[in-house]
Amino acid sequence: MKLDLHTHCYEATMYARPSVEVVRRIVDRVKDKGLDGIGITDHDGKEYAYQVLRIYEQHFDHDIVLIPGQEVKQGPLDVVELCLPEGCTFRFLAHPPSYSYRWEEHLDGLHGVEVENGNWALDRERVQAAADRYGLMLLRNSDAHSLWDIGRYHNEVTLEELCACVGRQG
Repeated sequence: MKLDLHTHCYEATMYARPSVEVVRRIVDRVKDKGLDGIGITDHDGKEYAYQVLRIYEQHFDHDIVLIPGQEVKQGPLDVVELCLPEGCTFRFLAHPPSYSYRWEEHLDGLHGVEVENGNWALDRERVQAAADRYGLMLLRNSDAHSLWDIGRYHNEVTLEELCACVGRQG
């Protein structure tokens, strides 16, 4: 599946409250980009994502996957949490900083790390080394704050593969 797992749909829709029309704009963009789905990961809360998901389930054909989640602060870092089926929560480090901060010391309990992000210049070698050391999945995400940016980067992964990482690393 082609999945962009880091999008900020609330900001991308100019802070519009979820409605059938707002959800249609999100869904149309996902389809236009040839994606199978997205993670809706707005800052510090899952409520918006779950509202979008409820509207989608009531009014649309269920031909894409919408994964509710959120981006939260974990100390000085930003972590994305995706609420997957069967109670799996896949957690990954969003846009690891390229400056000298020792972010690698804060990877316990995470399952992935972004190696590409639409808004940040990342130190790919440093990220790769940390992913290898901690057994983390490498991710490519848009970090979209506009509808236009959704799908700029995406992953080819299944929900089952994401859940399997949660099972391996708890």
